[in-house]
Amino acid sequence: MNRTMDQKIIRKYTDQPDRMPGSVRAAVEDAWGGRPVLLYALTDLDAGMRLAEVWLALGPEAVALARKNGRGWTVDSVPRERIREISETPGLSGNTLTLLGEPDEPALAVVRYTHRQRRAVENVRFVLEQGLEGRSVPE
Repeated sequence: MNRTMDQKIIRKYTDQPDRMPGSVRAAVEDAWGGRPVLLYALTDLDAGMRLAEVWLALGPEAVALARKNGRGWTVDSVPRERIREISETPGLSGNTLTLLGEPDEPALAVVRYTHRQRRAVENVRFVLEQGLEGRSVPE
């Protein structure tokens, strides 16, 4: 199956976008002062484990969560240099990815997503973990 057919199937059966919308990318890159989004994932659960459209974006210097608000997108960003540990907690209907900073500090970011989004989130997690180990992944 070609990519176009895959995208049509995703849209039809999941009612989810198959790529990061331009408005989300623009909001994140604006929050980052023009720095680019290198990798992204749709994280499709909110804090109450309800279906939602939340985008996890990875940039050269930051990680962001973009959530839809009444007028556009709210972007919460965390400098990558503050991330010290990444924790993942599996669940029956979805997983939780937690970005942690210094010990005894609250989580820097908490990302919840269904198993359907697992592969995309794992890609972002992999790049972040490589960075924590002092390795870089080509853009």
